[in-house]
Amino acid sequence: MTVRRFGPVLGAGVQVSEEEPQQQIEQAPWGVSALVGAFEKGPPGEPQFLAGRLDFDKRNGGLIEDGDSPQASRDFYKLGRGAGELITLRITGGDEKKAILDLWTRQGITVGANSGRSLLGTLEAINGGRWAGRRDVYVDDLDPTDAGGPTGPDVLTPTTLDTGDTMVENEWRGGTLQLKKVTTRVYRIVGNTAAGVVSVEADQDLLADWNAGAGTPANRYVLSRVNADHLGNEQQLAAEIVVGEENPTGEFGIVLYEDDAEVKRWRNISTDPAKRNYWVNVINSDPSNYWVVATDLYAGDKTVAAVRPANFYGLSKTLTATKLTLPDPDVTVNSVGGADPTVAINSLGSLVRSQILTGTVENAGADIRWTTSIGPVQIVTAAFTGVPFDLGEEFLDVTVTNGGTPLADGDTVVLNVIALEPDELIGGTVWPDFVNEPDLAFTIFDNDRVSVDVRTGLDLTDGGSIAAGEEFLL
Repeated sequence: MTVRRFGPVLGAGVQVSEEEPQQQIEQAPWGVSALVGAFEKGPPGEPQFLAGRLDFDKRNGGLIEDGDSPQASRDFYKLGRGAGELITLRITGGDEKKAILDLWTRQGITVGANSGRSLLGTLEAINGGRWAGRRDVYVDDLDPTDAGGPTGPDVLTPTTLDTGDTMVENEWRGGTLQLKKVTTRVYRIVGNTAAGVVSVEADQDLLADWNAGAGTPANRYVLSRVNADHLGNEQQLAAEIVVGEENPTGEFGIVLYEDDAEVKRWRNISTDPAKRNYWVNVINSDPSNYWVVATDLYAGDKTVAAVRPANFYGLSKTLTATKLTLPDPDVTVNSVGGADPTVAINSLGSLVRSQILTGTVENAGADIRWTTSIGPVQIVTAAFTGVPFDLGEEFLDVTVTNGGTPLADGDTVVLNVIALEPDELIGGTVWPDFVNEPDLAFTIFDNDRVSVDVRTGLDLTDGGSIAAGEEFLL
């Protein structure tokens, strides 16, 4: 007896067998298969009607450690040879993390502040999980009341660190733990609980290493995780702010990159809610936007051109023919009692990118607790008498000196920092005087944390007509 089969023989999908003499099935475009499971990316709970393998890779990503759904989907396209249509539905635990990018205004630049930035709004990744961002870092100190005891901190065991923080379960798995007191090694994280207990490999001994270590700051630890696919390739979702193509002086654009490849571009958008191209409406109503959700958080006049965001914008600190140096951090002191300390920033640390750091005075005016975008850091000192607050290589070295009216509990010192990731702007563009010379732009040859360089032979000063202190754009 002859049997005819329709559909994939070895791969995922639906197969129909027809036995003689009932040969009434006629060949036609094949049907639809649905696959519900864990995927690397994609909006949870929303069916994805895919146009093929490339569309699947874009919307649902690559292979993962915790499920077979991505491999089954690839088998559908490979072994089914394109027959039929695949619909995927991503399921998660509902608590996946989503990366958020803050967009800062240029507001205040034109009135002489170094940066004068305010928060315009955010871009939040639609998808959580590994696709949300390139790197996650968290820095904190062990409880000082536990540190230095006869057997070490109570929060350490040979294979665990209790951070005391609420976390997403296993969000740090595959990352590393660094104890700053231990200078000879880092530890691979095998998992973490929702209550913030981080576990390392069983053959390690965190407690013994900590007791034997001599590094500083002694109580500091760093959690770090780089997002990578199953082959170890880094993954990231990035946004670039560009000038508006049709109205470069009043509007802006946003370019999205997935794993360094451009995937979406909004060319002419506005901060003005009364306009048809208001940035939040344009981004959130775009049916081809699978990547981000926009939120407007600015409470001031949104019709002012200076409200537009920029990648990096400020008043240059120094300027030579080939080098532009970024401004020093802005310092704001918020004090009910009128405290007037002197604040000096001595150096920036390796993890300080553009962000705001807030120091809150505690313990009868004797201590200060710094809060950063990647965690709180407790710094204890006897008094604010010019003693440097070295927050370690991760943050900064800052000196706070009391003036005629000393700082008191609840007072805050706010540092608004513009800082770069080394080499991140190579191939980008610098405008040394964006207001007066908007057409004068140079390709960036190199950059460190606080400056950008162009090639020898170029002239950022335009023959001496541009000096430091003008508004630059990167």
